[in-house]
Amino acid sequence: DDDRGDDDDRGDDDDRGDDEHQGDDGSNDGDEIEITGKGLEFLLKPRFEQVWILVEAYLERTTDDKAELVSLILTFGYCRCGKDYPTEALTSAQRKALKVLGGLGLVYQRTENAARFYPTQLGVDVARGDLRGSTRSNVRPDQLEDQDDAEQQRDQPVDVVVQTNFQVIAYTDAAATASRLVVAVLSLFASLRVRLPNLVVGDITRTAVKECVARGIRVAQIRAFLEAHAHPVVRAKHRGPKKTPLVPPNVLDQMLLWGGEEHRVLFDDGILLTLDSPKAFDAARYFAASRNAILWQAQAQRRLFLKPHCEADLRAHLASFQATGIFTS
Repeated sequence: DDDRGDDDDRGDDDDRGDDEHQGDDGSNDGDEIEITGKGLEFLLKPRFEQVWILVEAYLERTTDDKAELVSLILTFGYCRCGKDYPTEALTSAQRKALKVLGGLGLVYQRTENAARFYPTQLGVDVARGDLRGSTRSNVRPDQLEDQDDAEQQRDQPVDVVVQTNFQVIAYTDAAATASRLVVAVLSLFASLRVRLPNLVVGDITRTAVKECVARGIRVAQIRAFLEAHAHPVVRAKHRGPKKTPLVPPNVLDQMLLWGGEEHRVLFDDGILLTLDSPKAFDAARYFAASRNAILWQAQAQRRLFLKPHCEADLRAHLASFQATGIFTS
């Protein structure tokens, strides 16, 4: 029995050693990839712009003839979605690029070395620069009135309602894989407490918003994300006579306050001037305003706080007025 007990202890030690080893090699160390402000800005772009950004990154790194690759992509604009085209008409560089473009969803091939390829709808839309390939999440709210609601909602995986009590309700499409991405972004600034196949409920919290700001995500980007995924009912009220905001004003104002907590004081270098007469103050103020140099002003005390670059020109300007006697009255 003692021997078996020792074996068990050794087994436990071995298990712990394996766990520690997994932590050392980084496989289970708990590190996570976090989205930044640039990443969220990328998600808010139209889909064909997102793809073009990836294509441009590929073109910058490839050693193949870039003109041939661009020509191949633009050719998709004259193709028909789903129709097969022979690869024998392509150059070796273009056939090599089909593998990358297939990974981006622009074309489809049955096998890696198939003799024919099929342009996808995304590939055709990207080549044409067509907004048909973009989702409603990528259309600005002020453009929605000019588009058909059914067309806007065709690919939209998540519809979000933001309430005045900071509660966020997201209606998701369980069959759409894109909904998981939208919910993941939503969880950055909202504490999700209910997750159902077609519904997610959470609350916008101070801690989450401050963490977003620390990652480089601006409150304006959070607002754009919520407005881009606003529920159709919310959009209908926004287009109505009352022009109800897509995001409640009190929620937006509070997010701005939370986001600015780490930057309550703004320091600027400048010069503080106290003028001895109203005429001198007005002359200095107009001159500084014409050069966008005013940082702060107090008319009652005739004080101006200006950017340093305009000091020499301003003093020369005031001296010219004094020379003419305009300030003597």
